[in-house]
Amino acid sequence: DSPDDYEPRLDEETGARGSAFGKAFHHLVGVAGERVPEPSQLGRLLRGAPERHDFDSDGLGALQQHLSRLNEIAVWREARRCEVRFEVQFRAELGGCLLLGCADALAWTPDGVRLFDFKTNDLTGVTPAEVARDRGYDVQLGAYAAGLEAAFGLRVVEAHLLFSAEGGGAVEVDLDEIRPRVEGLLRRAAERARTPFAELVREYERTDCGGCGLVGVCPARRV
Repeated sequence: DSPDDYEPRLDEETGARGSAFGKAFHHLVGVAGERVPEPSQLGRLLRGAPERHDFDSDGLGALQQHLSRLNEIAVWREARRCEVRFEVQFRAELGGCLLLGCADALAWTPDGVRLFDFKTNDLTGVTPAEVARDRGYDVQLGAYAAGLEAAFGLRVVEAHLLFSAEGGGAVEVDLDEIRPRVEGLLRRAAERARTPFAELVREYERTDCGGCGLVGVCPARRV
């Protein structure tokens, strides 16, 4: 496997991320490298981000702390010695579904590719492993590994969730163990895609529609 065997920017459909803090952090990981810039330097680096980010000194200080903790994670330090590519978008057909995703980082090692996903979740009162399980991040990363292998013919040998909040660290996802859950998720998604729209409308008639992207066209909307 070679880092030049794929096209890293397929389209803009998969570029969205969650919070402004998370988006800024993901950008900084790619441009700051192994060094941790001072907060004032972080502000300058963010000017090159795809989206505009305005953080006060406290926000920039928090970003610096997250970068510092990320660089202390042993598996990530080891990966940085290899060829690393960031923000790798992919599109793959799996289990009757079209899977779109954006891998935060891929590291090419002698044994194959390591997949990394950065998480800035608050970990107060919980462990990284609990968050990975309860929020489905382990299944997400398993799906990403399968999608990358299908899209680019890569051999993903390891997958790690990297939590950069205080109390964080690495959570390795067992790709063999998670595969049945990924396949089940894709199977259910394919079944849902074949469900007549009228049935979906009836199912979601009593759902809070505020966060749904189809609220503008759905006849069952409640907002």
